[in-house]
Amino acid sequence: MSARRTAVELEILSRMDSEGDLTETRLFVPGELTRLESGCMLRYRDPEGNCDTVLRISENGQALIRRTGEFSGRIPVVPGEQAVFLYRTPYGDLELVSEGLELVLEKGDRAGEIRLRYRVVLPQGGTVSENHIIIRYKESAN
Repeated sequence: MSARRTAVELEILSRMDSEGDLTETRLFVPGELTRLESGCMLRYRDPEGNCDTVLRISENGQALIRRTGEFSGRIPVVPGEQAVFLYRTPYGDLELVSEGLELVLEKGDRAGEIRLRYRVVLPQGGTVSENHIIIRYKESAN
């Protein structure tokens, strides 16, 4: 089976808890879904954060969030594991650690849902944020 790309409509629910400050957002954005033999890849542009995001999910329970823009990085998320990553900002690069908490991929022929939960911590300890993301997608009518 070869990769199949489809235009999709995304509903992105995001909740980030950073040092007691809870931020919740809900976005509706167009995107692109690429179905792969071993999972899927979603691509979209975040209108609020002015960045491009690619979320690659494998069926063996691993995710990679790649953001490019003013703030960029490649955040690996594997439930039960920690991974060091570099987050680039206009003020300099930060070395951070992701702790995978949950990854669920429910996919159908024309729609699906991804639930992703991870914590970002400093290498020497201390939580930067806990992130809960739900992405619902459905094929565009266009």
